[in-house]
Amino acid sequence: MNFPELLRWFGEHASVTVGGAGACVLVAIVLARRCRASAPGPDRPRPPAAVLVTALAAAGCTAYSADTSWRFAEHVLGMVALEERATLFGAAELALFAVALMARQNLREKGMPGTPGVLVWVITGVQIIPAFAESGFWGGIVRAFVGPVMAAWLWHLAMGIELRHRQPDAESQSLPSVLWREGRKRLLSRIGLAVRDRTAEQITRDRWTVKAVSLATRLAEMSADDKQRERVARKLSLAVGRAQAGAHPEQKQMLLQLLAARRHARSLVL
Repeated sequence: MNFPELLRWFGEHASVTVGGAGACVLVAIVLARRCRASAPGPDRPRPPAAVLVTALAAAGCTAYSADTSWRFAEHVLGMVALEERATLFGAAELALFAVALMARQNLREKGMPGTPGVLVWVITGVQIIPAFAESGFWGGIVRAFVGPVMAAWLWHLAMGIELRHRQPDAESQSLPSVLWREGRKRLLSRIGLAVRDRTAEQITRDRWTVKAVSLATRLAEMSADDKQRERVARKLSLAVGRAQAGAHPEQKQMLLQLLAARRHARSLVL
């Protein structure tokens, strides 16, 4: 079999070709890791099985995406010559793999993927176009999700797992990661779950205690002939009952301390 016939066979069996290439790349990476781990020198922690399995899944999704690129190169881009298509069809997949490795390196050294991490998602967004062009709307959703989207997500997930394996207390410093962590903290604080290890009953008492303090402060600032005074007094009585300040000394102490701080807040102004 000469070279043109070999390329023709590759073109007719694109899925097998791409899958075999991805498997070869993965095997080469695993072998390189094992050789480096067995080499003499300081102890290096081996990557966990989760990282290897995730990398295998990412390689499979990358091969799935490459199959879409192979078909797109012929049907839309007009790359009829097998030599041209075999050389250029996997450019996006190779670029995705390259920037994923660069993001992984940045993650190790700087704690954030940096520009390569952004490029991973930019390339993924561009690769969605061939999926819809080849398979229409519903088929394109499947091709896009299983191919470039899952590949990018799994590569990103593998990098995150390995970072936490090497440095258990490490956290990614990328902008999306920082926004996610800070947003989660503020949301928990907003709904009253910032303090851990509290029962549902304690959370309820604390909420009604804060409500009672607010109502008591409002009632103290009202004049004696205010029409809203009676309604606020009823709400205050209900809030104190829900806070169970009479049944729990620590809750009563908390209520009095918060109320004293609110009532004397003006004295803090110099």
